[in-house]
Amino acid sequence: MLAGVSAVMPLSGAYAQTPSTTSFTYQGRLAQAGAPITGSVDLRFSLWTDPSLGMPLGPTLALNAQTVNRGLVQTSLDFGAANFVGDGRWLQIEVRYPAGVGAFVTLNPRQAITPAPYALYALNSAAGSQGPIGPIGPQGLQGIAGTTGNTGAQGLQGLIGLTGATGLPGLQGATGAAGSNGTNGLDGATGAAGSTGSQGATGAAGSNGTNGLDGATGAAGPTGSQGAAGAAGMDGATGAQGAAGNNGATGLTGAAGAAGMDGATGAAGSTGSQGATGAAGSNGSNGLDGATGAAGSTGSQGAAGAAGMDGATGAQGATGNTGAAGMDGATGAQGATGNAGSTGLTGATGATGATGATGAAGSTGSQGATGLTGAAGAAGATGAQGLQGATGTTGAQGIQGATGATGATGATGSGHTLIRKTADESTTATTVQDDNQLFFAMAANTTYEFEGFIVFTVGNNNNVDFKYTFTGSVGAPTSIFWTASDQVSTSATVLNRVPVTANATTVTVDVATGETAVVRVRGYVQNGAAAQNLKLQWSASGGSLGVTVKSQSFLKVGGF
Repeated sequence: MLAGVSAVMPLSGAYAQTPSTTSFTYQGRLAQAGAPITGSVDLRFSLWTDPSLGMPLGPTLALNAQTVNRGLVQTSLDFGAANFVGDGRWLQIEVRYPAGVGAFVTLNPRQAITPAPYALYALNSAAGSQGPIGPIGPQGLQGIAGTTGNTGAQGLQGLIGLTGATGLPGLQGATGAAGSNGTNGLDGATGAAGSTGSQGATGAAGSNGTNGLDGATGAAGPTGSQGAAGAAGMDGATGAQGAAGNNGATGLTGAAGAAGMDGATGAAGSTGSQGATGAAGSNGSNGLDGATGAAGSTGSQGAAGAAGMDGATGAQGATGNTGAAGMDGATGAQGATGNAGSTGLTGATGATGATGATGAAGSTGSQGATGLTGAAGAAGATGAQGLQGATGTTGAQGIQGATGATGATGATGSGHTLIRKTADESTTATTVQDDNQLFFAMAANTTYEFEGFIVFTVGNNNNVDFKYTFTGSVGAPTSIFWTASDQVSTSATVLNRVPVTANATTVTVDVATGETAVVRVRGYVQNGAAAQNLKLQWSASGGSLGVTVKSQSFLKVGGF
């Protein structure tokens, strides 16, 4: 929780109408689980009309990444003049610790704003005319100084109280004897702020409070789309037939099909027999040719032959346009019925008439027995993933779990290898020999960068006192290139040597008797098909009393 008080620096003059500032100072102490907080926090301050409900007034003031030492918080707040009109006001404080992590926590209860800020406007009353300044009273006699008590141990710094309005200076009373410090009583009401004492030594930082509980889980995202339906189960038994509905209206008659073709005409009947010839008249005299007589009347028609058999009925021809009706002739005698001709081709079916209106539905039959449940259909494919719901607000930091076991050490990386010489090594030989510690195993067909730092001393001055080189242990590397410099311990002069580009090329160094010198080497070596060592070789020079390579010399090698 955050405990604190607020304070404002009052204005001089009892009748001020417009303040020089509308801000006031807030001080408080921030603690978690009873221990003061030390670290970076985010703070938000807002002004309210009620200690628990009400409504906010003015802006919300943010103080981000505020450094807090031993829980002490001090800041200047300004909600504007319009929000202090004589009614009660309460300060709400929200804290996020550590800064920038998790959600803000609202501290309870809200802090009451005491009347000090209202002194800025003297409760907004109208200013009267300023009265004359009264005479300054005489200075009172200074009281006798009391005996100074023993200085007690410095107590914990208390909360800074509200600054009261400055009263007229009173007469200074005699200083009473300082009593011994009593035990700390219960916290009393905050008095007017005294002068600030010297800063006490910073106490040890309190242990971090336990992490807050996990925040509430964010709202679930929307449901994904419906998967495809499974195969339908087997149909249940059919229920009883419902009562038939009323018949719908009859549809329109379709168009008549085309008429069949006429049957073939039957064979003509046989011709009747010739009538008997009349008797010949007597020949008259041949007279003049007379006019041609009128034609004799036609003999009577012979009897009609029997009707032939009806031919097969031809296919119905297309019906011709109907002619005008003739007058009815006399009905002839009914001839014998001929054999029926074969049936003509059926005309094409006329178009189906429009469906009549559906009759009213019959009442629903009683429910049939439920059929056996069909086998479950195969599960439909899973619907597409729904959109992810909005991330819920981050909960307060959870309690830190126990530290997990340390994992196994990983394999060595491809960095540099450092070989250090742990003991001095001396020789009086004048032929270069292998150093007993400063060598490195090279893999086949690899390239390395190497550096050397070689410290040595000599026994006498014979102009050429120390010689050295780098080479392979089996044969010459494919390629080698290195540069060197040397320097004695008593001089700032560095001698740079000609670069070496051939295997086993020696470099010589001349130093004075008993001096210590250092050789620095840097280069690269490209090894061939055989694995071998890169090694330092060295010796004394002719006439020398000996040379010693010192411990702490080293060789550093790294692969590319």
